[in-house]
Amino acid sequence: MGKIASLKDLIMVLLYAKGQSGNAAEPIRGRVRLMKMIFLFDKEIRKSFNLKTAVAKEALPNFEPFDYGPYSHLARLWPRPGLVLTQQGWRNSDSH
Repeated sequence: MGKIASLKDLIMVLLYAKGQSGNAAEPIRGRVRLMKMIFLFDKEIRKSFNLKTAVAKEALPNFEPFDYGPYSHLARLWPRPGLVLTQQGWRNSDSH
């Protein structure tokens, strides 16, 4: 496995990972959900699977407590236009 060197790399890994139904590259519905996945990747998966050397610290944004859980201004900026296809109209998609 190559080193995850940036937030862009980490998001691409998460976008390709298996989803709830077990299929790769299932949609992540909502920026809040993506932000929480990045946070959980750092706090649980990276440490549990000893991926500390495979993931650069620079790839992980700093999070702070917020009303609906961990928040990062940097993670909120992603996905950037052109990086991934986004679709409008998924109302309340973060409540699933």
